[in-house]
Amino acid sequence: MNSGEAYAALYRESPVRRSKFSGMKRHAAALLGSLAMLVLFYGTVHADIVYLKNGRKFEGIVKSETDKAVEIEVGFGTVKLDRGDIQSIERADENGIDRLKEKWGRQTEARLKAEKERQYAPKEISVFDENGHLFLVTRINGKIDATLLLDTGASTILLSRQKADAANLDLESPKRVEVKIADGRTVLAIPVMLDTVRIGDAHAENVQAAVLAESLPQQGFDGLLGMSFLSRFNFQVDYANKKLILEKRR
Repeated sequence: MNSGEAYAALYRESPVRRSKFSGMKRHAAALLGSLAMLVLFYGTVHADIVYLKNGRKFEGIVKSETDKAVEIEVGFGTVKLDRGDIQSIERADENGIDRLKEKWGRQTEARLKAEKERQYAPKEISVFDENGHLFLVTRINGKIDATLLLDTGASTILLSRQKADAANLDLESPKRVEVKIADGRTVLAIPVMLDTVRIGDAHAENVQAAVLAESLPQQGFDGLLGMSFLSRFNFQVDYANKKLILEKRR
């Protein structure tokens, strides 16, 4: 028996050796397969890459090209580049573009979720105290600031005629409502709808309000902040720390 025949006989007679040898072959095949996948993965361009002559680059999806310009989508918008500033463009394959779009989709979902959490997070707003009364600076329709007395007993926002005129509110309605002002008197007011009301980082849209039908003597503030705004939130009035805490209702 020559050496080759002896080795073959030994291999046939040893199940342990046969098992070990087969395992090595399977491991080698798996390793080669993994290497092939890595080569395929890293050999794929996952985005169009526009290289500029100044060394900068933009990664995304080229949306349009002309002799003068190249427009590339970069996730949350587009960038238009002068063709003369471009050194070269590396193109992604179709699979790379699909993966990039999926990545952008996940990023958009995460961003929207974070924005929603910020929107509903409690907002702490500083107020100032005068003789036990709390006042806040309130932005009306994104145009004017009004100093309002915080009044949880008032059903609506009440504005002085002067501030309503400054905000260019439409006061042509013939309708009048009775409201009680801070000194206890009942006066006539014109119902209006405010586009936006903002206090610090808290805001609400389409808020009912009323405007005093007649100008009254100045009282050092511009109206009342009532429940037409406050009811949009879970709110807490912290007299000790002079804060109004607003948490938007879900």
